[in-house]
Amino acid sequence: MIAVYVNICNNTSIVYTHLFYVPIILASIWYRRLALLVAVCLGILHVVINLSLNSFTYEPIIRAVFFVIVGYFASSFAESNFALLNRSRASEAKIWGIRDELEELVEERTRELKNANESLRNEIHAKRQVEKALRDARDQAELYVDLISHDIGNMNQAIMGYLEIALALINPRGEERDLIVRPLEIINNSSKLIGNVRKLQRAQAGEIPPEACDLGEVLSEVKASYSRVPGRDVTIDYAPAGKRTVMANELLKDVFSNIVENSIKHSSGPLTISIGLATMQRDDAAYYVVSIEDNGPGISDAQKKKVFMSFSQNKEKPTRRGFGLHLVKTLVEIYKGSVWVEDRVPGDHTKGCRFVVMLPSRG
Repeated sequence: MIAVYVNICNNTSIVYTHLFYVPIILASIWYRRLALLVAVCLGILHVVINLSLNSFTYEPIIRAVFFVIVGYFASSFAESNFALLNRSRASEAKIWGIRDELEELVEERTRELKNANESLRNEIHAKRQVEKALRDARDQAELYVDLISHDIGNMNQAIMGYLEIALALINPRGEERDLIVRPLEIINNSSKLIGNVRKLQRAQAGEIPPEACDLGEVLSEVKASYSRVPGRDVTIDYAPAGKRTVMANELLKDVFSNIVENSIKHSSGPLTISIGLATMQRDDAAYYVVSIEDNGPGISDAQKKKVFMSFSQNKEKPTRRGFGLHLVKTLVEIYKGSVWVEDRVPGDHTKGCRFVVMLPSRG
């Protein structure tokens, strides 16, 4: 109405048309696309008013076109801003949703980590308790081994000394002599058993460092140690070989001494023990193979599976092969080798047995 009044009374069309832009812009802000319809309506109104008051000219039509153009751009701009605002709000809502999900995940993960940490602390505590118990058990076992190897070993030596003195002074004959010789042998075996236990403990604890050892020289020493056995006819066949180097330690001799002694102990009458030394290749590696065979009573197939077991591993009645062969297996495994027993005559265990020790070659 103000625009019409200004146009009629003051005959001023410029202010009149400028005032029409205000509702177009406001309509674009409030109604977006509908601003174009408002611009068209205002353009038509402007043309009608001018035709009714004045003669026909193109100016009203041109201004009406400008109304439509301004309405179009204003409505398009408003619509794009509105769409952008909606996308921004949607993105913000999505971000808030993601944040909530992340917070839930963080809280859940925090709970899981807390539970895992608690479980880990419990496991560490339990592990420390087990380690402490193992250390206490190991210390106690070492105490027992030290007690056996030192104190009881000294007692055995004293008893053996007295029995040997009695044997020399009394010089008994027949059954009376056996009454002294037999206990002397038992005590001697007891001392060897104590020594084997101590050696096994040192080997498993890694107290003995590895070193290059001449396998041929060790076998020669074993032959010399058992060539003369009191009260027995024992023949040991071994042809000395050149230098054969393996990585072992000072207990290497005990490996073969225990095997030879086992053959002597578990046989009767004349006994022949043959020691062989050869080389072989396996998986592109060189090995020395020591075979020790005898013509004794042999070992049954059932007992072959048990001769290397410790007393704790063998749930059945322990074999009388004793602790020495378990020491043999333990030492050979420490030397990265292997050991097994087989029939001297394949298929007939009564013809004697053959122990085979395979050790990696070092030259």
